[in-house]
Amino acid sequence: MIGNFKNTDITAANVFHGIRVVLSMIEFDIGTRIPLESGGELEILRTVGDGGQGTVYKTAYSSREYALKWYKPEYLKDLEDKGILRKFRDNISENVKNGPPSDKFIWPLMLTADHEGGFGYLMALKPDNYQDFTDIFNTHDKYGKKVEFRDLKAAVNSALNIVEAFKVLHRSGYTYLDLNDGNFFINTQNGDVLVCDNDNATSQPIFNIGKPGYMAPELVRCDKGVNSSALTDYHSLAVVLFKLLIRHDPLMGKNYVKSVCISAEKERELYGVNPVFIFDPHDDSNRPVFNIHANPINLWPLYPMYIQSAFVRSFSEGMKQPGKRLTEYEWTKVLVKLRDEIITCACGAGMFLSGLDPHELIECPHCGHTYDYPKHIELEDFRISIFPGNEILNCHIHGGEDYKTVAGKVVRSRKDHARLGIKNWSARSWRIKYPDGEVEVVAPGKIAVSQLGMEIEFAPGVIAQVIE
Repeated sequence: MIGNFKNTDITAANVFHGIRVVLSMIEFDIGTRIPLESGGELEILRTVGDGGQGTVYKTAYSSREYALKWYKPEYLKDLEDKGILRKFRDNISENVKNGPPSDKFIWPLMLTADHEGGFGYLMALKPDNYQDFTDIFNTHDKYGKKVEFRDLKAAVNSALNIVEAFKVLHRSGYTYLDLNDGNFFINTQNGDVLVCDNDNATSQPIFNIGKPGYMAPELVRCDKGVNSSALTDYHSLAVVLFKLLIRHDPLMGKNYVKSVCISAEKERELYGVNPVFIFDPHDDSNRPVFNIHANPINLWPLYPMYIQSAFVRSFSEGMKQPGKRLTEYEWTKVLVKLRDEIITCACGAGMFLSGLDPHELIECPHCGHTYDYPKHIELEDFRISIFPGNEILNCHIHGGEDYKTVAGKVVRSRKDHARLGIKNWSARSWRIKYPDGEVEVVAPGKIAVSQLGMEIEFAPGVIAQVIE
């Protein structure tokens, strides 16, 4: 034996193409050494997490620290019973060989050799300033510490970055086999996202596994000839975004509550055979339950109609017609639009302008500070609030999906905080035409003073206007 481990209640053992699956509870001791397929050994330092598929350990290998995901025996036995254990392991091996689609993926780096009836793989450790998506959804971590976004803009940024991760994955030729709330680590200060559990990403979707609450209905039902694809991932993406913004399962309403026992068969019915969106405009049979489902009841009305419509399309039309599901490009467009209308009070509280009366002063619900309703920069497909800190992005000016490159930013005058300007952060000069006919060229790094009726030519033929 290599190293020490705790092994209790052995109930069965099987051999499958060289992988000996032992049904037992295994918890490795500190100092246990486990061989790697590529040679050498890792050393267990401590346990850092536990999930449905496996346990994650902090380990040392070749003078560096890594995370080890070690599969639970019962999970491997389930894969073996389905006849896909070898395919599953081969898929991880292929991912190791191909490398990650981008640096935002915590990708499998090395597989372990078979060890005491199981195996696992090494990956990079999660940075300390990133939180589990599950903890954000639950609003606290396993120690009871509160977990929340710094502000509303960081939350919407995280949604955009999750969409970006799906886009990168799909354009690299992968789809997800088992996407769930354990797949994302999020920096709650700025919304940056890292994608983990990429043993479940595949370039050859020849088998299906996953959680019914995240899987597309056709996969839950095991429809003949249907495998994981971009279309099934679009459903999973919508589920993740709904849970992130509305903090609830989109299909968990009255029908779920009235089920005394949620068996595997009942889950198949609720998520596959007869899935009903909790806000389906044509079917109210599965509405959120008062005093039980507070999050969707309270949060859903706060979001603009175009966000509600995106989810309705995803979970009403898209539930039965996969081709109706929103693509990454469509989600990017509506989420950028959502971010454009966020105003953030000096106290940190955020609000969506679409829910406010443009003829009244805006009062912060947190601190009571009041603001004038802001003017807007109107482009062909976007309206950007002229409020301190709001940004003009490349996608606003040039179209496309580049929501990260900042071309301009709303700033306050140093001498008069009541005056606002738009600072040119791009590499191109802007041409400004003021209401009195005066024309000004605003070079990169310079500021154009905001005036009602002024026109801004951000690029040849791309002209915006400042409006009420």
